[in-house]
Amino acid sequence: MNIIKKIKIIKEKNEDDLIREVENSVKSKYCLLCGKKMSSPCNSHVVPVFILKYVAENGHLAYGTKMATFDIKGLTTDTGIKNAHTFRLICKECDKRIFKEYENPGNIIRFDKLDDTLKNKILCEMSIKARLSHINLKLKNISVRNYLTEDRMNQSRYEGKMKTPEDYEIEDHFDSIIKLFESIEYNDNHFMVLLNMELGYKTKIATQTLFNYNYDLMGNLIFDYQLVSQVNRNYFYLMVLPIEDKTRVLFYIEKE
Repeated sequence: MNIIKKIKIIKEKNEDDLIREVENSVKSKYCLLCGKKMSSPCNSHVVPVFILKYVAENGHLAYGTKMATFDIKGLTTDTGIKNAHTFRLICKECDKRIFKEYENPGNIIRFDKLDDTLKNKILCEMSIKARLSHINLKLKNISVRNYLTEDRMNQSRYEGKMKTPEDYEIEDHFDSIIKLFESIEYNDNHFMVLLNMELGYKTKIATQTLFNYNYDLMGNLIFDYQLVSQVNRNYFYLMVLPIEDKTRVLFYIEKE
């Protein structure tokens, strides 16, 4: 066996170990929403299963999750619907109860005709799921970094380390999740919908995500990544949800 082939085998083994350790490290013992101890966390899908079925081919689909600057083979993959872009941070009861309105196919199809209260609740539920997904991603980023940099024989020297940008983002996501639950409770019309469109065809992609923006429409800087302790980041939410022979596209922002 030549040296290049040996190196490739070692690299793949290390990546397999990394992926396995990262996945195990971000499984929560307690539900992040209700605090209940979990014997087995829910394998919660970011994009609902009934949506994924419309973009899957022979039960499989391709999905990608980019962890910071790390390029690891297992993070962009072809997989079955069961394991496509999932996280294990909440209990099965919360997953079933909290997201039931937006995970109702009829509500996605008839979104335009729903009353404002139900619309707001659906947008909040989507946003909570998107933020949980990003908490999961940030936890993986931290786990990957620790795996690559820690002295495994002397991990105690990392105790009390300074907060990372991911730590601040996780705190920010938790604060926003609280506000989203308050919006559901008080029905305060939390969002400004910038785009709500029903396409007359089924797209080949589906997504349910958020991303923060750095500049306003005049080009003024409103978020500086260098200020890692800055909180209250501003996010856009983007939902592309193919269902039957149509696609619901939602693009919205929190009013505040």
